[in-house]
Amino acid sequence: MNYESDLVISESDYLKIKKLISTNRSTATMELLSKLTRCEIAKDEDTPTTVVRLFKEVLYQEIATGNTRKVCIVMPWESDVIKMRVSILSPVGIALLGTSIGDTVCWPLLHGKSLLLKVVSVDLPQQNYSESIKYVY
Repeated sequence: MNYESDLVISESDYLKIKKLISTNRSTATMELLSKLTRCEIAKDEDTPTTVVRLFKEVLYQEIATGNTRKVCIVMPWESDVIKMRVSILSPVGIALLGTSIGDTVCWPLLHGKSLLLKVVSVDLPQQNYSESIKYVY
């Protein structure tokens, strides 16, 4: 399936995130809402496997250093830095959501600095996040 936007989000992720936004009016949720408006919504079964989604492991590379890191983007209450479970409301979670393998994104840091990140791979997680996936909003 071809999409008009470079950013794609699954319908189930869209619904979960919209519910989160409706209950939280932080700066991060407003940034996430802005990102959602630029995404094309795809049926879950039509969402390409190369797209960064909730509960998928994402390997990204910092362009400047070549360093790589693998994270799993999760809902805020499921984040865990030690397990590399990154909140969807974090700057890197917002930056990566909806991108695809090969895309380069800007990760905003403090004091006006940023890093360029390239999405290297998107995989099903090694851990079972089924309890998270079953949340119904």
